[in-house]
Amino acid sequence: MTLEKYWQKREFRKTPEPKGKVLKASKNRFVVQEHWASHHHFDFRLEMNGVLKSWAVPKGVPEKKGKRVLAIQTEDHPVCLAPSSKVIVPESEKTIKENPSRVLSYNFQNENTEFKEVENFSRRELNNDALTLYFHQGKPLKRLCCTLNHEIFTPEGKKQAFQLKKNDFIFVLKDTFQKRKKELLLGMLLGDAGLSNHGPYSNTASLYFAHTISQKDYLLTKCNLLGLEFHFKKYPPKTQRIKNYIAHFKPSIRAESKSYPFLYDFYLLCYKNGRKTLTKEWCGQLSEISLAYFYLDDGSLLKDKNKVSIHAIEFSTQGFSKEEQILLKETLEKKFNLKANLYKTDSGSGWRLRISSVKRFFYLISPWISPNIMEYKMGKHCPICGNQIWNFSTLICPNCLLNHLRELNYPSYTQYSKFRYFQKENGFVPKTFQNYFGTWEKAIKLAKENRITRDERRGSRVEEIKNEPMKKGIGVAKIRDIKKSWHPKRKYAYDIQVKENHNFFANRVLVGNSYINFQGEIPRGCYGAGVVRVFDKGTYKLIEKTENKIVFELKGKKLKGEYNLIKFKGRNKNQWLLFKVK
Repeated sequence: MTLEKYWQKREFRKTPEPKGKVLKASKNRFVVQEHWASHHHFDFRLEMNGVLKSWAVPKGVPEKKGKRVLAIQTEDHPVCLAPSSKVIVPESEKTIKENPSRVLSYNFQNENTEFKEVENFSRRELNNDALTLYFHQGKPLKRLCCTLNHEIFTPEGKKQAFQLKKNDFIFVLKDTFQKRKKELLLGMLLGDAGLSNHGPYSNTASLYFAHTISQKDYLLTKCNLLGLEFHFKKYPPKTQRIKNYIAHFKPSIRAESKSYPFLYDFYLLCYKNGRKTLTKEWCGQLSEISLAYFYLDDGSLLKDKNKVSIHAIEFSTQGFSKEEQILLKETLEKKFNLKANLYKTDSGSGWRLRISSVKRFFYLISPWISPNIMEYKMGKHCPICGNQIWNFSTLICPNCLLNHLRELNYPSYTQYSKFRYFQKENGFVPKTFQNYFGTWEKAIKLAKENRITRDERRGSRVEEIKNEPMKKGIGVAKIRDIKKSWHPKRKYAYDIQVKENHNFFANRVLVGNSYINFQGEIPRGCYGAGVVRVFDKGTYKLIEKTENKIVFELKGKKLKGEYNLIKFKGRNKNQWLLFKVK
């Protein structure tokens, strides 16, 4: 049976069974695996021409001279070598030739990456041609040098390197955002940020956003929270005609990240036909963090006519269609319990979104916004303690007013009125308590009981975003080119066997490992389901090989001596006769 038929039968998302590896050496190896499948039998495998030639032997490989048994040839199992490339270890990275003890592997059953022990390590002489795969995972192109039969995981199943072609997809290690940073990015994309896709071959994208020079601290804060690598460019002020009016642009600074594969997932989520498009899936992943940075990007405070207090929050959402804004409005109402409405702008430029639940909105977003950035969008703050003040006619917060009252030793209102016009602290004149407390008696009572304290919520959870590590997952990359090449100084190639998962990442590409030492259980419902254990293994010496006959000498722990495999003549070309000669 050909390798192509073998790949079609195996379901590698369900079974821990590896597909083997390309093992090249002066000494060929053999293995006999006892297999409890639908029928109990033994799998006899000889390493030959870059694969494990395999036969199912119902009665087992004979240990005594003269005993003849039927051997049915089955699919070839590949045995392949990883090149001298980098693998992921708990500390950082190592080259495979350094014999790592634990490497990063992928568990297809729970769909998570995990570190697994390396059970076997070997170095083999390279005596066959090799391939170099060039693939996209950011700039510049990444590459993996491997032998022809090296196993690569693809969305269609495992394939050997020689079976791959240009524009095929392969599984690669992909760093991605976890919950907090993902929600931050989705909020930024609602606002000023955008994603740039780098062509149909790359499957990568970069993040960009710009702010005026006066908002530089805010721009740098977002860069630090995301933890990506950015480069910056400054732009001078300019004037530009847009339709019927003249727009004046202040000097600005633009941040653009490197290309990352995981950002392409966000591009697919948030862009349709090259345009940002709000969808239910996008809106369903929004959180308080998303609202916070959407507001800082595109939100503004609406004050009453006397400019005394805030009565609404307005978002510049005219870049989205009315239907998309209705979807966003429903999300705000149902998910965050905020009162929102749409209105048409006087200029006729489109629709905008307003939130009237001002205090609840700031209650939700305040913990996720660092202090001392974008203060003009966070309402008025007390110059003494930094508490938010909703009434613009009052200069300081209730807590500081009460502290001032204590300093005056709880005077009568008449005495206080005399002080307040003349005593200045930090450049401001204290105002009346009645704006906050209604009556003088209530103010005195609160001052004595000391019930009001400073609000510590502002920025209290920002570190959760900043300290959240990147998550290692699995993604796809497109092969850009394949070349038959191998560095002339590379005399050896290397092989490791990983416990349980039987795969690992080499140069961030998910590859299989050697089948020759596999033992474990193939789950029910998969081809070859059942328990497998190694009966015997070792090396062999090839004495003679023709189309219908193979003569070899086994050197194992249990099986030793010269054996013959002779193909039957007739209709069934897969039946062979196996017997021990001496």
